[in-house]
Amino acid sequence: MHYCPNCNGHHSGSGTKLCDGYCKNVMRGCSAEFAGLLDSPWSSVVDALSNLVTTHILSDSGIINVIKQLQPKLSDAIMAAMNNSPDLEQK
Repeated sequence: MHYCPNCNGHHSGSGTKLCDGYCKNVMRGCSAEFAGLLDSPWSSVVDALSNLVTTHILSDSGIINVIKQLQPKLSDAIMAAMNNSPDLEQK
């Protein structure tokens, strides 16, 4: 609301509260011209994120399954290091 022509930041020193609904309506009015311009690029961002999630995160070869497979491998590696600690210390 710093750039709102109705308060322009002066409301903070006056001690009066602005009407929340009025401020939201002013903000909607100020941003309405940009909504049409941003619709297509924003839809592209949403589509790309959706594709990222379905293709690279939730798929069988996605990061979630890769992380799940790491746990037993890390456990085995730690156990092997503990079992071979005397040999590892000498090296």
